[in-house]
Amino acid sequence: MNTSVTPSIVLPADNTAPSVSNISMAVIYHSNYGHTQRVAEAIVTGARQQLSEIQAKAVDVNDVDWDFLDQADLLVFGSAVYMGSVTAGFKTFMDATSKRWYHGKWQG
Repeated sequence: MNTSVTPSIVLPADNTAPSVSNISMAVIYHSNYGHTQRVAEAIVTGARQQLSEIQAKAVDVNDVDWDFLDQADLLVFGSAVYMGSVTAGFKTFMDATSKRWYHGKWQG
């Protein structure tokens, strides 16, 4: 089974690169022992190094900035995996987002 994920970017009809000014990204994570937190922070650091104008923020599911998440252009999710599933803390976060999904706040 191939579990790799290949990101895709849809270019405008004139084949110019997409604008990256004022893009915001939230890396939402749950980390019991700090490992997933370090990965989330590394993603934020890498994004800032590559895209100087990006507003990137690592967001712990225990201290969610809902306004930032609602306005973010890009959401990245991270969780440890226990017994084949995300952590209980991340599952609680996912359950708390159901109304946002239903009302289309994070669709786009």
